[in-house]
Amino acid sequence: MGKSRVSSDEQRMIGTVSNKLKAMSEKERLRRKRIRLLQLTDNEKKLMAKYGKSWDREYRSTFEK
Repeated sequence: MGKSRVSSDEQRMIGTVSNKLKAMSEKERLRRKRIRLLQLTDNEKKLMAKYGKSWDREYRSTFEK
């Protein structure tokens, strides 16, 4: 089994995304989650239900905080 190597470009991208998420406010995080939930397809909603998550409950939770 060979070692898995991540290119420096990938490392930079991963770091950038990670830093962006860390710097994001809670309000911005919730807004992004709300937008993503609105974009879910029916199949993705079925997958959520399969793993015990309700789309309605998840969406409403973004307004409670």
